[in-house]
Amino acid sequence: MSPYQRPAFVQSFDKSRPHELLTANASKSGFLEYRMLDSGEVVSVTNVWYTQTAAMRASCLEFQANHALATAQRYESRPPIGCSKTIATEEARRYRASAEILFRKAAWMLAAVARPELEAVDNEPDLDLFVPMAKSEK
Repeated sequence: MSPYQRPAFVQSFDKSRPHELLTANASKSGFLEYRMLDSGEVVSVTNVWYTQTAAMRASCLEFQANHALATAQRYESRPPIGCSKTIATEEARRYRASAEILFRKAAWMLAAVARPELEAVDNEPDLDLFVPMAKSEK
């Protein structure tokens, strides 16, 4: 890219305009470059959740869900020192519930990519990512 065509840095960009991701390894980059297909403009934005593509965000949510499932399995198979079996079982249940919510949100995001009309109806699924703690843990 020549110096006079350096990308313009913006905090966010208009995702309603047709665009393509130019960054090769977006998961390890601190910023993302997009080319706006209607004007040819190259835009550089920080790599945060609201500037990522839906597929990247869904992949991240699936990673978090798998980590929550692994944590639940660790709580069930080997409770932490000083933690009763009852509390460990309740913690495992909470992690599994969080993982289920994250998997559903990731699936919704991928479905919205496949069927853009879904996005026009509802931009966010009504999912609560935080499972309330048991009364004994407060």
